[in-house]
Amino acid sequence: MKMISILLFTLFIHVHGLTELIIILGNNNPNIQNQRIETTIQYLKHENPNKKRILYLSGGIKKYFLRSMKQMKGNTESSLMYNELNKQMKNFKDINVIMDEESTNSAENFAYLKKWIQENYPLHDFTYTIISSDFHKNRSEKLFNGIFPIIQPKFVLSVSDCIHCWNDELIHLKNLRSDIEKAQILLN
Repeated sequence: MKMISILLFTLFIHVHGLTELIIILGNNNPNIQNQRIETTIQYLKHENPNKKRILYLSGGIKKYFLRSMKQMKGNTESSLMYNELNKQMKNFKDINVIMDEESTNSAENFAYLKKWIQENYPLHDFTYTIISSDFHKNRSEKLFNGIFPIIQPKFVLSVSDCIHCWNDELIHLKNLRSDIEKAQILLN
């Protein structure tokens, strides 16, 4: 009986397909942000473009980066991503786009994502694709697993030319547990 259930579920997925939830993590550095956008565009063009997708743009304004705020001209990371995607892709309007303009760090990106899913799609099952930078994968995967413990996402990574970012990630990893705990407060 269990084997039949698994086969039916596999057949359902194959015939109907799951909606792919593509999460693009924002960054206050315009160069890194643009690398992630280019990676997103290539992915959307070449990876099963007929699949049903939701694009979740995640990133507000990190208040402690005043220089970046001036560069961003008061726009959130997610609004800047939306504008750039809209400029570069003619079929972009066919994709359902959700913008998280509240999150200020990677842990909050995933907490607000979970909150949005719970409020809008509590019974829906997605495949998850996270678009970020190569240097950010290890930490973002641990943060995602801290918020979504039983889901295994697919990662699509931009190649970054940021030399100091790899060292910065080692520092951020030391705060991983407290970042997850603070982000989970947003879910209550």
